[in-house]
Amino acid sequence: MAQTFLTQLGLKTSTARQGKPDILIGGKKFTEQYILAELITILIENYTGLNVESKTGLGGTKIAFEALIKGEIDLYPEYTGTGFLVILKPDEKTQKAIISDKDQVLDYVRQQSNKIYDLSWLEPFGFNNTYALMMRKEDAERLNISSITDLKRYLENR
Repeated sequence: MAQTFLTQLGLKTSTARQGKPDILIGGKKFTEQYILAELITILIENYTGLNVESKTGLGGTKIAFEALIKGEIDLYPEYTGTGFLVILKPDEKTQKAIISDKDQVLDYVRQQSNKIYDLSWLEPFGFNNTYALMMRKEDAERLNISSITDLKRYLENR
């Protein structure tokens, strides 16, 4: 169905690539990464003259990031929060100061990645993975919980 949709848009979706790839797109080993890597591959192939290959299933952040640093892949999709906390590991003061501001986190990740690893972070895709919790309505009303902060307070006071 997705392939039909893309074909109707006039995009080629064939995975039959010829010759050595000009660019290798990496991806970690979970569904979202497989999808994003394939979308990036399709877009680059359709809007440039580059021959693109995807190299997905790279495991976790450490493996994908090392592949990027070593030149085994040319790019991969990554969360700015993961770049911030897992790759760059800023001190606690820096974390507390900017963790709640996505623009500051992106700026920090861009600056430090460039400085430390000579890597550039491109523009974000325009969506994020902000997490939320679900709770049965009757329990939330009975416990007076309407936010994660309320849940934290409830758990601390038990």
